[in-house]
Amino acid sequence: MQQPRKSTKVKKATNTSIQSDEDFCSILQNAQSIRNAFGKLELLVLEKTPKLLAITEHWQCDDAIRTYNLKGYKLALCFSRPQGKHGGCAIFLFRGVGLHGKDRY
Repeated sequence: MQQPRKSTKVKKATNTSIQSDEDFCSILQNAQSIRNAFGKLELLVLEKTPKLLAITEHWQCDDAIRTYNLKGYKLALCFSRPQGKHGGCAIFLFRGVGLHGKDRY
């Protein structure tokens, strides 16, 4: 019988949540402006290599959020407020990781 996977949840900072087990690591980051937090995000993905990086409060319009490239990651999904003021979320996936299911909800 297969043993259950051990999972850990680490709260690194007030705006970062990391969930990982042996096979999968995901990070949820409340960026409060990806423009200001991008350097921190680059270091975070280099250190932890998550399969999924979810960013909330990126504060960008759709066109602008698509210009942010994290090495080894692709922007899988994003949502922006119409004016690009505050709010917004984006999901970056590590190369080779795909999404399955409905395209839109």
